[in-house]
Amino acid sequence: MIQTYQTNLSNIPLDHNLTSDMYLSEYACFFGMLERKLFVQSYIKRISTSCLKKKFSKQFGLTARQFNSLRIQMEGKVSSILEKRKYDIQELESKMAYLQKFIFKKTTQKDKLLQKLLRIPQTSPAFSKLRKKHKNIKFCLHQKKRRLRNVQHKLEKLKSDVLNHKIRICFGSRKLFHQQFNLKENKYKNHGEWKEEWLKSRNSQFLVVGSRDETYGNQSATYDLQNVLNLRVANYFISKYGKYVRFPEVQFPYGQEFIDQAKVPYMGYTRNGKPQKYYYSSITYRFIKTEKRVVCERNCRKRNPKNKYIQSEWVNWHRPQCRIFVYM
Repeated sequence: MIQTYQTNLSNIPLDHNLTSDMYLSEYACFFGMLERKLFVQSYIKRISTSCLKKKFSKQFGLTARQFNSLRIQMEGKVSSILEKRKYDIQELESKMAYLQKFIFKKTTQKDKLLQKLLRIPQTSPAFSKLRKKHKNIKFCLHQKKRRLRNVQHKLEKLKSDVLNHKIRICFGSRKLFHQQFNLKENKYKNHGEWKEEWLKSRNSQFLVVGSRDETYGNQSATYDLQNVLNLRVANYFISKYGKYVRFPEVQFPYGQEFIDQAKVPYMGYTRNGKPQKYYYSSITYRFIKTEKRVVCERNCRKRNPKNKYIQSEWVNWHRPQCRIFVYM
């Protein structure tokens, strides 16, 4: 059973009047930019992952783990879109079948009413009632046929994307992107204010992937026995922020005992039979920026955890604390 735990991270002051939130913000922008580049190279230009790994590591100073984090986050979004597209196709096919059935039924009713109207004299009291009913059915049919055409167009577009292996993704959300065309209705003073929010949305998260054979399950972000979360700084920012950003005294008000159990290593063996220190699970951190706070989440299996997933979500950059949810 997977459990979720959460706590708050403080905004830690660093050297040269810098803070931990400043690094998180800059690295999220850097990570978001690389994620979009990787998507273009992988899914539009169709370049293999192995070639891109060498290219990105050399050009942007990424470690293998950092590139894997980038790739896994991007592939997760793509996978989500592909699964949603399958559901959308099923839903549109169901709607189309319903509309076709409804149109056939109403068309039959309209034809029967027309035959009655042709047999009834226009001076008859029932004529006006039947004519009004016929007019309403005709209007309803017109609207349903318009709806059917729209559904058919959407369905054809989705099926065409499937055949052509086209993936439509909007980093930052399509909803927010379209808000720039109606600034007043969406309570924006000007386009610059919208763009600021748009950039925050596009650069709002990054992933840190770990492995069972690494210290505390993750070499890039370690939560040690002293409850210190050490986040390794990307090579691109080492000259500015140093090699690590440390968050001391990170405590979880609930689930701390299960998290502490996952920190204890055990001795195992590699495929070649050599002794190797392992941890019960790999840990993956996801830092997410939102408007209210910084959050880190952690899911944990209470018995013999195999997969440990830590999500860190941070919001308001200028507040002294950030919430942490941890998945293990």
